[in-house]
Amino acid sequence: MIREILVTNDDAYDSRGVKYLAEFMRRYGNVTVVAPRTPQSGKATAISMNTLFRLEKMSEEPSSISKGSITWYCFNGTPVDCAKMGINLFVEEGRMPDMLISGINHGSNASIAVAYSGTVGAAIEGAIYGIQSIALSIDEFSPDLIFDGIDKYLPQIIDNLIAHPLSEGIILNINFPNLPLDQIQGIRFAHQGKGRWTKEFDRFEGPDGRVHYVMGGYFINQEQYDVQKPIVGQSDADHLLNNYGYVAIVPLRIDNTDHKEKTRLEKEWSFS
Repeated sequence: MIREILVTNDDAYDSRGVKYLAEFMRRYGNVTVVAPRTPQSGKATAISMNTLFRLEKMSEEPSSISKGSITWYCFNGTPVDCAKMGINLFVEEGRMPDMLISGINHGSNASIAVAYSGTVGAAIEGAIYGIQSIALSIDEFSPDLIFDGIDKYLPQIIDNLIAHPLSEGIILNINFPNLPLDQIQGIRFAHQGKGRWTKEFDRFEGPDGRVHYVMGGYFINQEQYDVQKPIVGQSDADHLLNNYGYVAIVPLRIDNTDHKEKTRLEKEWSFS
């Protein structure tokens, strides 16, 4: 069966991560890439209203005996805009993609970063349409990503996804450590780690003599664990597993309702 795979990202169409991912996924079927023209990190699930869009086809390569075709587009929108446009291309042909993969993101999208991530936002859009969707990131912001872990473990992840599809409304947020293969400890299912950023703006005086700010800050880990013992068995927080050399997979829901809290509030709150 030839599968149709939609690929996008938030680092722009010319990033090393998305180029690697698109070529990698050709072994599973035909790949359509719709990625932002410019970097769109931190856009989460933002969409662009009152914007004149332009979809530009960059290249197209036919399929061969060993790999599917690949078609490249860039789009002047957010990651979610790109996912919407990519899905729309399929809808216009009377079909839907079998899979949406967003990434490979340069930088971690573990812990609280998931709330801001355009990479995750695009995967959420896929799940809204009922498409099997994955967000992929490597814990390294520079262009020098190490793809050893992708080569080893992504085929296993894709094969499992095909054999055992995700439940409705679920995406996978997958974070890889930026390590050579012999230093990667394996794969673990995880939960979204607890943590937040503080002192998030650095103040400086610009050439114009006025005060300016640039986003920076420090990450505060809020997970409790014993630093003297191995992390596995103590905490399955995604960012901690990454720190210890594991690939961390977190299933995320697009329904944000906390049903336990809803039940508690219904019992304890009163209204006149």
